[in-house]
Amino acid sequence: MEMKRRRTATTVRKSERTIREEDVREWLDRRPFKPFRIRLQDGRSYKVGKLHKCIVGVNSVYIGVPDPKLRGCVKRVDYCPYDYAVSIEPLKGKRRERIRRNKAS
Repeated sequence: MEMKRRRTATTVRKSERTIREEDVREWLDRRPFKPFRIRLQDGRSYKVGKLHKCIVGVNSVYIGVPDPKLRGCVKRVDYCPYDYAVSIEPLKGKRRERIRRNKAS
């Protein structure tokens, strides 16, 4: 697996609140695990759909980006400093809701 250390943004706006290590840990420690999205200042976002695809560091979070050709494998790992991440939010989507309904019936 190739590990790339990429900058996720070029400027930091002091007016925007950034996430902290504790924020990410709080989402990862939830039981049952609930998928979430990390949004960056430059408009990009990362989906964390599986618990093991996110590694929390002191100054940054590492997120495994899935490989569309190989199910269950990551294509690369992106480096996201907390200073560039502005929010964490739950993943909501029709697909997840549809899967839940089918399992319930």
